[in-house]
Amino acid sequence: MSKTHHRDSAIEPAQLRRNMTEAKLAAILLHEGDALKYVRMNEARDNCYASHNSLQFKQKQMDDLLDEISTYTKDEAKVNEITLEKKLDFYGKLEVEYDAYLLRHEADLAVHDQIVGEKWRPPVKRAAQKSDALKRAKALLK
Repeated sequence: MSKTHHRDSAIEPAQLRRNMTEAKLAAILLHEGDALKYVRMNEARDNCYASHNSLQFKQKQMDDLLDEISTYTKDEAKVNEITLEKKLDFYGKLEVEYDAYLLRHEADLAVHDQIVGEKWRPPVKRAAQKSDALKRAKALLK
């Protein structure tokens, strides 16, 4: 969880993570049989990708807001207390959301490991390979 974590639930994070993992695994396992193994593996991978992106987006929001808050603290004479208080409250809400996304991602990672049999890793951006593929395609079409 993030440095500061907030909970509105009586369920401990470890239990919540187990419950979420079991529910996500059960949903994927609805696709039964060998013929749907590919579907199960893709769903597990897609869930990791989506939750990873959500975490990255939330972290960027938090980082941007921290940058904004830091500008308020540089010149104390110009600080608008109401605006600063709103920013701090919003940051607290983002922390709660981040914690929820982190639990979700951890559950997705656990399910991926069970379904696929290996740890999920974020895809590597391959802009250079795209241009290489385009060159190869053009050469093939000559």
